[in-house]
Amino acid sequence: MRFLMRNWLWRNRIRYDEIVFCDNDVPDSKRIACLENSIDVMIDDEPVNIKAIAPIAKVIYFDASYNKGCEGENTVRAYDWNGIYTII
Repeated sequence: MRFLMRNWLWRNRIRYDEIVFCDNDVPDSKRIACLENSIDVMIDDEPVNIKAIAPIAKVIYFDASYNKGCEGENTVRAYDWNGIYTII
């Protein structure tokens, strides 16, 4: 999965300084990673991650039927990568 992610980012010409991979089997791993790495903005689509991260960092999330209830303070819904670039 990590190879696929890096390859996808490269193919889509998305620049980044670093990728921090988290263990999805560890509860709250993404929130902890945000704290440990001083992450200001997170892009995620999973409701549990959006809700956990929003109190500590801005969360941009792609529009999906499964995350319709994630609107709230410090969250922004995006519909495509251009929208994410505009928000950032």
